Formats: sequence, C-alpha cells, structure tokens
Amino acid sequence: MNISNPNLNRKALVIFSGGQDSTTCLIQAIAEYGVENVETITFQYGQRHAIELEKARWIANDLGVKQTLIDTSVIKSITHNALMDANADIEQKDGELPNTFVDGRNALFLLYAAIYAKGQGINDIITGDVKLISAAIRIVVMCLSNP
Repeated sequence: MNISNPNLNRKALVIFSGGQDSTTCLIQAIAEYGVENVETITFQYGQRHAIELEKARWIANDLGVKQTLIDTSVIKSITHNALMDANADIEQKDGELPNTFVDGRNALFLLYAAIYAKGQGINDIITGDVKLISAAIRIVVMCLSNP
C-alpha cells in the first residue's frame, strides 16, 4: 500500500472476512495507519460457514481493532448459490464460475463499507479482494475515499 500518513491523521476501514487476504491487509493497514486509526467491517451474508465470522472476530480482537458486523443476508432473497445454501453441492463446471460465486457480494460490501466509512469520518477503504472484480473495486475505492 505505502500510504503516506506521517501524522497518523488518516483512518482506514478494512473489509475483513478473517481470511488470509483480508488479514494480510489488516496487518499492513495497522502498520501504515497505526492501530488506533484502523477499523474492520465484516459482513454476515448467510454464508455456510459461521467459522469465518468467528475467526474474523477473534483476529480483530487479538489485534486490538474495532470490528463492526453488518447483516447483508438480504442478498439471499435475490440470488442463489452453494456458498449460501447448505443443501447444495459445491461444484464447478469447466469454463464456468464455481457455483459458490455470490453475484454482487463484493460490490454490496463495498457500498456498505463506503456508507459506514463516511459516517465514521474514515478516509480510506481497504479490501483484499483478488477475485474477478478486484480491478473495478480498486477504482471505486479510489473514487469513494474521503479526501
């Protein structure tokens, strides 16, 4: 990231699942912004494995950063996939996305993170997304980041 924050006057919000990518982003954000200037936001969207939410809570607590949990499970009413349906078999057909792909999930996370960040006076949103829409998210993050 290499954010210039010499006076520790900028705040960062990390979209945080507790997985490897977002944990790496969180640790780097703490190093560059200072722990007192970093918060996390985690989303409960009806995912199969509640252990993700437990790990995210544990890591945020262990690192001493505030974590906010947002319920976005309404997405289950407009899209279906194996990641949110415990009865569906997980599979991937050749040349297709896996049936665990959640349409619009990362865009929804980014929107809610931006709304939250603005209300909290947080300048920057950090995400560790490396999936299909990562380039689009980076552009949107730059546009939504508070000056």
